[in-house]
Amino acid sequence: MAIDITRYRNRAVTIPFGERVADARNDQGMTQEALGYRIGLSQSIVSRQERGKLSFSPQDAANLAMALHNRRLLDHYCELCPAAAAYRKLAKPRPA
Repeated sequence: MAIDITRYRNRAVTIPFGERVADARNDQGMTQEALGYRIGLSQSIVSRQERGKLSFSPQDAANLAMALHNRRLLDHYCELCPAAAAYRKLAKPRPA
């Protein structure tokens, strides 16, 4: 039996941002505590954000993308949204 994949391509599969962060963190073998330390948040805040119990500020989202070296975390945001703008600002090379 063949599956017609084109039937599914038009449907957007939405993965919550917290779940994306958890996946990226786990892929790197990083603990919530280590990630929180990198971005200046406690382990409990990282945990609540990953579970969707606490929302991410645009700055938190950009900081997470930087800490995990994973710009693709922000791909589901538009290029003009506050999180993407904060990421671009953080990623700019700084003058020596």
